[in-house]
Amino acid sequence: MRNMKKGMAVALAAALMLGSTLTVSATGGTGTTPNDAATGSNATSGSATGDGTSVGHLEKKVTNVILPTDGDTTTFAYTIDPERLIQDTDGAGVSNADLPAKDTDTGVYFMTDTNKYENASKALTVTNKSSHDIKLTVKAKASEADTDIPLAEKEDITGTDAKLYLGLKLGDKSAAVATTEVSVDTSVAGIPENFETTFENGKYAYKEIADGTTGKKAWKSASFNMEGACTTATVASDLTAPTVTVTWKFEEVTGPQVSISSTGLISITGLTADKNYKSIKITDGSAKESAISIAPVTWHTDDWDAAEGGDFSIQLGDQWVKYLKSAGGTAIVTVTLTDNSTIVSSEATIS
Repeated sequence: MRNMKKGMAVALAAALMLGSTLTVSATGGTGTTPNDAATGSNATSGSATGDGTSVGHLEKKVTNVILPTDGDTTTFAYTIDPERLIQDTDGAGVSNADLPAKDTDTGVYFMTDTNKYENASKALTVTNKSSHDIKLTVKAKASEADTDIPLAEKEDITGTDAKLYLGLKLGDKSAAVATTEVSVDTSVAGIPENFETTFENGKYAYKEIADGTTGKKAWKSASFNMEGACTTATVASDLTAPTVTVTWKFEEVTGPQVSISSTGLISITGLTADKNYKSIKITDGSAKESAISIAPVTWHTDDWDAAEGGDFSIQLGDQWVKYLKSAGGTAIVTVTLTDNSTIVSSEATIS
């Protein structure tokens, strides 16, 4: 019996020694006891450090405007004929001339094609392939030689005194050319939907989607030209016609803007206390007549303040959308501001 007890004591001691070995081994990560690996002490907290990185900034604004050729000397060159000699001789003095109809001829000729002469010049076009709107400004100024035929407004081309009207036209805006600089301008919409964010060659880029891609929209453009008319008059032999210089430039749009969507949603942004909303006119795309006039404060959102400005939108009712669709299918919105200036939308297709 004494020997049996002695054997049991030895076995128990061995078991205790083995258990101690397992406990120590657990501190190295192979057991289940949550002791600190370095010190062997029980952990009550912990921490970890991660370095922060930034993807960085990607400028999502692309400016790409296609302008007419600089230094053009042919588009706005013109000939005046106050005594109507050209028509009286059926164009005998101009080889193979294709002239305007005699009963509507205004006596001012621009060559628009080989041997083709019209009373208005061909148009020059500016195309905005940007992701943002631009403001296009076209200016004109005439020389003022003593022998130049006097310049006049279009409505003043009457009577028998020699007078010349030259009109600078941009969209539905026009200005009579004078010896002091005149100017017309318009907004040409950009199309941000025609751009996408890509990741190429290890970096992000904001670029135009490829032509032919489903959903890519046609770029917006604006065209300008010049028209002319002169009185029927007997003139001095040394009469000259003014030289006209036309210039154009674009800049990124600032200030209030207006747009109309294909569903008839009118959005006006950037209104301020001195350039606030006064009234709206919608022009249909066929007869170019005012289809709708909206009085001040007819509709607005909480973002617009009658004194301070802000942004707001107007959704045209179904009856007006149907009208615009039937009257040519397009619409232009003109907003008169409280300082009596106007902002004009690009022409939109109503669908």
